[in-house]
Amino acid sequence: MAAVAVAGYAIGAGGSSKDLVLCANKKSGDLSLASGKGKCAKGEKKLTVAKEGPAGPRGAAGEPGPKGTSGERGPSGDSGTEAVHFVGEASEECTTESGRFCNNPNVSRAWRKLPGFGAAGYYKDQGGTVHLVGSAERYVTSGGGSPSVTPEGIFYLPPGFRPAATEMFFVAGESGLTAGAHLEVRADGAVKQPGAFAAGASQVSLAGVSFHP
Repeated sequence: MAAVAVAGYAIGAGGSSKDLVLCANKKSGDLSLASGKGKCAKGEKKLTVAKEGPAGPRGAAGEPGPKGTSGERGPSGDSGTEAVHFVGEASEECTTESGRFCNNPNVSRAWRKLPGFGAAGYYKDQGGTVHLVGSAERYVTSGGGSPSVTPEGIFYLPPGFRPAATEMFFVAGESGLTAGAHLEVRADGAVKQPGAFAAGASQVSLAGVSFHP
């Protein structure tokens, strides 16, 4: 019972962190709080009780809490498809200057973007397939040049974008792309119509042409 009484005094002492001083009657054993100066009367025995004992052993781990809610979805990563490489302005040396329209001064003809339609270009998707886009038209030039190699194509694709062998396609062509035209992509990178430079449709669409290099 004395231990219970001591515990009761400790609880009743409130939030103070100081040790608790009690006075025990030597005859009856009754407990009382010491005076404000911590002194006991005659016939009483002074008891000092620590309000806080030493730390006990660490308790067992609690049960896992409930699963939290999922966070917001992050932005999508890059698809791996590269940007379109647009075909540059005409050059007599387009056979070696890949990615430029061809100008053949021997027949006074050259190729350029077809006005009012998408720009001609090419790109490779994440699966490695090469795609052509846009359109082109052949126009009359003043001629007068002397290319080191007579160009045959509308333009030439760079290495890495060329098929292993000639690929043939049927595309929209001529008269504002309302008719049809044949197009071939050769292993040397030439994107061209069959036959001579000045033959075939003067307007061709490149859209939809795709192949594995």
